Amino acid sequence: MLTPFQGNQSHRASVHFLVNMVEAYYFADPQTVSEVMGSELAGHPGDVEEIRHPKSLLKARFPGFDEVLHGERIANQIDLSLVLSNPLTCASLRTLIKWCVLSMNQPLTDRFQLLTGVTHPITNGQIPTSAIAE
Repeated sequence: MLTPFQGNQSHRASVHFLVNMVEAYYFADPQTVSEVMGSELAGHPGDVEEIRHPKSLLKARFPGFDEVLHGERIANQIDLSLVLSNPLTCASLRTLIKWCVLSMNQPLTDRFQLLTGVTHPITNGQIPTSAIAE
């Protein structure tokens, strides 16, 4: 008798490398952070995945920033469509989202720039070649 976990299960799992700290993505949706923290946060002009110490930047801007308390509130409100709106940024996160969409047998769309947005060169090998933007 076969159990659900017998046989090749490689399609059921994937490995992804996100940025050093999830707080980097907060800078792509500064309005949400500003609302949660009660004070303005300036957005980041480039790829937020390149911010080296985003948590330190947040703590410097908001001395009372608590990564658990505030982080949970921000994570519940962050606009993923906004974070992934630039097809030239957030390759790591987009690769993860793209893999999840395909794993759920959903079609790729322009949502999150999945059709044309950059993906991470190390982890995009887990995505079928036909689904990687050229």
